[in-house]
Amino acid sequence: MAACDQCGKPTSFFGRTRIAGDEFCSRSCADLWEKSKIAEFAKREREWSRAKAMQKAAAAEAKGKQEAAEATQLQRDADFGERLGKAGVDVHDILSIASQAAREGSAGVAAEAFMRAFALGISSYNESAQAKWEYARVLWRRYARARNESNTEFLKTMEAILGKRGLELPLTRTALEGELEDANPENLPEDVNHYLSEAQVELKRHIRSRSDDLKALRLLLIVTRLLGRPATSVEEQIKRIEIRQSLIGDGQSEHREADRSGLSFENRCLEVIRSMGFHAELTKASGDGGIDIIAIQSKPLVQGKYVIQCKDWANPVGEPVLRDLLGVVSAEDAVKGVLITSGTFTEAAKRFAEGKRLELIDGRDLATITAQLEAIHEEPT
Repeated sequence: MAACDQCGKPTSFFGRTRIAGDEFCSRSCADLWEKSKIAEFAKREREWSRAKAMQKAAAAEAKGKQEAAEATQLQRDADFGERLGKAGVDVHDILSIASQAAREGSAGVAAEAFMRAFALGISSYNESAQAKWEYARVLWRRYARARNESNTEFLKTMEAILGKRGLELPLTRTALEGELEDANPENLPEDVNHYLSEAQVELKRHIRSRSDDLKALRLLLIVTRLLGRPATSVEEQIKRIEIRQSLIGDGQSEHREADRSGLSFENRCLEVIRSMGFHAELTKASGDGGIDIIAIQSKPLVQGKYVIQCKDWANPVGEPVLRDLLGVVSAEDAVKGVLITSGTFTEAAKRFAEGKRLELIDGRDLATITAQLEAIHEEPT
């Protein structure tokens, strides 16, 4: 004897009622069961409608946010475009706009600005290499976004075709994620490779005269790896510089605070050199392996270009710094390289400089020269 599916009581053959395979002891139990099922179905219907409404509201909110973001981006693009139009032929302004536009997602304006700067010409190898690296990153982002959009459409189409036949998608296409520095060299398009190759060449030229420029060396390492070329020598050069800097320690920082006269050490040296009759200027960028001052002398016998490094160091300047300076002298085809320090030189540094196109001026020498020049200027005319 079966049990009632509503109340659990035994059912009789004559008094039982069946509905859709379920058995009940009486019609009243069958009616109660039907009502419960109708209520359960109505509840599910309400929950489904509520979920559908929430999904629709979320989609509308997301669409609204996307439209707002697109409107903001369009305004940003217009602002950058207006700034670019006003920049004229000032390469530094154009590069500044290009970099900022690239950071804020205005890829079209950034690309236009970079191309304009390249056409006008960038005088510094380092600036040109940095610009081409940034432009390659812009190209990579555009390429990755276009490929990922194409990938999404491809997968949707294949799923729709195979879904009608009851089949599952047997393959996927890997999305391109991350920035250019994280990319697989095999995935790089031709135009990205082109600008990376140009950046590599210009970074190498820059490093010939600024061999301790760690920022440039680290970028060169990234570019070299992306091009799929050996980078061992660059890695070793970076390690040598990092070890040298760690040995120098805190007492030999590159630049101290302004001294009691209110002038930085480089500016003090600049004033001394100008007082000696040179036309001298501070360079735009500085670094241990770079040039702090370029001086030109037009007098007979000593005329030509002189490259000068200024080291406001408490510890003695060693031979490695002079080796780097000698490389700069050769690269710049200078008459002489001059290293001025507020401290002293090691004996090894002094021996290395002998017989070479190098001149060493320590703190005591600098004080003597300064005093002599001041005495000359104070003499009555």
